[in-house]
Order: sequence, then C-alpha cells, then structure tokens
Amino acid sequence: MSSSGKWSEKDVSIGLMKLSSVLGRMPSNREIRKLTGSYALSNAVVRSGGFETWAKKLKLPVKPSCTKTGRMWEKRENANFQRMGFETQRQSMLAPFDILVNGKRVDVKAAHLKKHRGWSGYVFAGLKRGAGCDYFDFLILGRKRIRHRLIVPAKEVKTITLSITKGREETKSHPIFVYRDGFKQLEDKT
Repeated sequence: MSSSGKWSEKDVSIGLMKLSSVLGRMPSNREIRKLTGSYALSNAVVRSGGFETWAKKLKLPVKPSCTKTGRMWEKRENANFQRMGFETQRQSMLAPFDILVNGKRVDVKAAHLKKHRGWSGYVFAGLKRGAGCDYFDFLILGRKRIRHRLIVPAKEVKTITLSITKGREETKSHPIFVYRDGFKQLEDKT
C-alpha cells in the first residue's frame, strides 16, 4: 500500500500472492480479514475488480465452495431461460460471461443478504466494465431460492461493485429498478 493509503494493482497482487502461498489458493474475503486483521486488502480487491477477477488474473484456484455456488446458480438460470423459451449456451469458467441467451452475453451474479456494522444489503462485486457481457442477471437470493431477478444492460452499470440496500442513497439514484422487464430486451434478436 502506498503512503497515501491507496492500493495499487501491484500492492493488491503482492498481498494476495503472499496469502495464497499460505493457503495454496485464492483467499476468501473472510480469510483475508482473519489473516491480516484488517479490511484493507479485501476492500482493495473488491474495488479493483473483485475476488473472481483477481483469482483469474493471478491464475489462483478458488475455494471449491465459491466456484460450486456460482456455477450452481448459472446452471439454474440457464435452465430458467430455457423454460421461458430462450436459446441458451453455457460458457466455460474462463469466458467473460456465463450464458449466451438468444445471442446476448449474460453474466449471472448472485448475492445473499449481508449485514455489517448496522448496514445490510446485497453486494454484487467483480462487475466487468466494457465488452465482457451485454447484460447482468442479478439474483437477489433468499434461502435457496431467488427472491428477485434483475436483468440490467451492462452499459447501465457504471461501477465494479453494486450494493442494493433499503433506503440508501446510492440505491435510490441507481436506475437498476427500471430493468425488471429485462427479459423482453433479451427476446429482441437485433
């Protein structure tokens, strides 16, 4: 970390590689906090692309449970799109998106309710800017089920970490709720 308190990509990389040498894989958010006694590196990871992005960048394996959970929701969403009559094709883990839906690149993101120091909400991290996907499929999860699904054009997501919270200003001002009818946009073949 620089003297200004900001983490460069090199600082994040060094911090993650040091912890991965102990664990033999990409550390989780909880493991980083436990091993370093601080939120600083975890926050820097989230602000600079997210855990999945850094694991890919550093070619580090992730905890099987993290990969398994993400792939499970991708598989469920693929089946859901098919039930609704869409043509789908799942992608490999190395692709910048998860499912091709009617020719549109869809990146599935799932989040459970997180609570921290009087704050609670759903956090979607590691959002890719640019041409990684055409749409994000944000899944707000309850107990083993989808409570809400938001299909959002990637061009409308202006951040790499999106927090959806009740009554917080950044949620009120974000246009995400306009896109609850995102399935119609996926139906358009143009």
